[in-house]
Formats: sequence, C-alpha cells, structure tokens
Amino acid sequence: LASDNPKAFGVGQTRNITLISPAKVGGTVLPAGEYKVEHVMEGENHIMVFKTLRNEAKARVNCKMIELQQKAAESSQQFVNENGERVLKGLTFKGDKYRHEF
Repeated sequence: LASDNPKAFGVGQTRNITLISPAKVGGTVLPAGEYKVEHVMEGENHIMVFKTLRNEAKARVNCKMIELQQKAAESSQQFVNENGERVLKGLTFKGDKYRHEF
C-alpha cells in the first residue's frame, strides 16, 4: 500500500452504515438495521468490527485495502449472492481513498 500510516486507511475511525436487509459479514448474518463500523489493526491485519449503535459487537471481518483512483464521491456497500445469502464484500466511505474489501 502507498502509506505506512494506518490513519491514511481510516484506522481508528468509526462510521455508521445501514443494512436495508439482512447480510452476512464474515461468518455472521447481521439483521437489517444500523451499525457502527470501526476499522482497527491487529498486527498487520486490517479488521472491520461491526457493532450495534449501543456498542454491542456483532461481527468482525478481515479486510483488504484497495486504493481508489480518487476520493470516493459517495459511500457504498458491495454485496454478492452466495448460496442464496446476501454477503457484504466491501465498503467504501465518502471522501476515502480506499475501499475496504472482505
């Protein structure tokens, strides 16, 4: 990656997302609703921690940082269908230069 500074990747930041329908994150199915997503480092690993708005940890997933050509114009969620389940595969936050890919 272009930077050794974890803050450049949004480490330590907490963002809010809304899942409009249930989605699998890592090995956990999260119900529709609002979540806080915190980007943390564990050694060299980037981890996204999904919590309810009351700070209850619900899911953790390793992520890979994908550099974008320019800062994201809007926030987005990327999903795939795996065996009939809606699986969250990535998050992009408005203003960031990286996409979080799971």
